[in-house]
Amino acid sequence: MEKKNIIISLCILFTIIFIIGISSTMITDAKESSRSPKTYKYYTSIYIEKGDTLWSIAEQYAYDGISTMDYINELKEINNLKDETIYAGCYLLISYYSHTYIE
Repeated sequence: MEKKNIIISLCILFTIIFIIGISSTMITDAKESSRSPKTYKYYTSIYIEKGDTLWSIAEQYAYDGISTMDYINELKEINNLKDETIYAGCYLLISYYSHTYIE
């Protein structure tokens, strides 16, 4: 009889621990999702004006969490540039983030 009570008590204890664990996970997920809204990565092209450089473009369009140099490297990669030379009158493909989903 005593062994049966111990087993029942352990089952109840594990159930309570499981419920608390699930609840705290759900609360943490809810807090994280309310802090940082979902972002979507997009690409667009911009017209290069006289005096524009990859540095000036990166300073204008780089998004939070990426350094200017990393953004320049990304621009070079997606535009197949060997160096940082760009020309006025041409177009440059850039990436940007938005909280709005565009279909």
